[in-house]
Amino acid sequence: MKPDAEKFLDDISATRLTPTFEQQAGELRAVQAELDLIRKAVRHDVRGHLMNISGYAELLRDHSSVQLDDKARQYLERIISCTDKIVRALAEIPAAPRVSTTPLSGPGGQRSATILSHPKLP
Repeated sequence: MKPDAEKFLDDISATRLTPTFEQQAGELRAVQAELDLIRKAVRHDVRGHLMNISGYAELLRDHSSVQLDDKARQYLERIISCTDKIVRALAEIPAAPRVSTTPLSGPGGQRSATILSHPKLP
């Protein structure tokens, strides 16, 4: 049989802490959803605009390079190089860790725990 102090602490954690953890897990999920939207916007929208800039710079370089001086050709090469580097960097943005609330059973009854997982981790 458990001492009264341990039973009291189990009762407090089951009634007070579990809802707090669940609330925090819910808030964390909401923030995660917002970050996922931002990540998708950056990876998709910004990447698309950068690819357009690079494509137009390549067209200008390929079709008008004879008419451009060396300085203008250097500027175009710099635009193409920088946009390509950023597009590659955007493709390497890692996936966000996932948050889940998992039921656990142990002393004092059933509780839940907030678990962080990452797609690249086992």
